[in-house]
Amino acid sequence: MKSITMKQVLGLVLASLLVGLFLKVAGLSPMEFWQSLWNRLSAMALWSWQSVDGLLIYVLMGAAIVVPLYILMRVLGKRRG
Repeated sequence: MKSITMKQVLGLVLASLLVGLFLKVAGLSPMEFWQSLWNRLSAMALWSWQSVDGLLIYVLMGAAIVVPLYILMRVLGKRRG
C-alpha cells in the first residue's frame, strides 16, 4: 500500500476548506447535506419506478388485445396451410 504524500494531504485540506465554505454559505450542516442528497436520490428512484410501473400497465393492457389476436391468427393460419 502506498503511503499518502504531503501533496495529497494539502489537496484534501484545501478541498475540505472549499466544501466547508460552500456548506456555510448554503447554510447546511454535513448531516443536512447527506440527508438532502439521500432524499433526492430516493425521490428519483421512486419516480423511475413509477414511470416503469406506468409503462408496465400499458404493456399489459395492450397484451390483453394483442396476444389473443396473435393466437387466433396462428390457429387460423395452421388450418389454411
